[in-house]
Amino acid sequence: MSIYLRELTYEDIKTLNKWRNDKALIDQLGSPFRYINIETDEKWFEQYMNNRGTQVRCAIIEEKTNEFIGVVYLTDIDTINRTGFYGILIGEKKHQGKGYGTLALLKILEHAFYNLNLNKVFGFFLEENVRSINLAQRCGFLEEGTMRQHVFKNGEYKNIVIMGILKEEFVHLYKKLKAESKIR
Repeated sequence: MSIYLRELTYEDIKTLNKWRNDKALIDQLGSPFRYINIETDEKWFEQYMNNRGTQVRCAIIEEKTNEFIGVVYLTDIDTINRTGFYGILIGEKKHQGKGYGTLALLKILEHAFYNLNLNKVFGFFLEENVRSINLAQRCGFLEEGTMRQHVFKNGEYKNIVIMGILKEEFVHLYKKLKAESKIR
């Protein structure tokens, strides 16, 4: 199992739109579910292309098949405080729970810390989204706090767990994983 990341392209919009209209996928995220037409996603993509200085949005590609299976983002990149927010989505259900998310998150963290020279990457997770919290923990993230009843989803208020990883923590983990040949 192997993946690579590449920047999102205009050709990815149709698949992204399919995922963003999948209620089961969006219910795992902190954002509300909305029906999004293709024109809205095309405008969203244009805005991204005009604002690439504060965000990196990558397609996750399964290396053997060259299939577009998900997305991983670094957004809200703050060049003064050296921080960035990350998000990830494995949109193709047949690839969920197979380790692709771990590989993609490690690759985007490598980019964040070694290429962009960030000092911290953080994420927000629905408290009930145990899979995403476990993914972040596997990649070295630590829980930093909880925002109580922070989002309203499906008729009720939900807590958001804040998690983060510092560059020094990632460097230690990355060296360990390299030594164990768990990443290349």
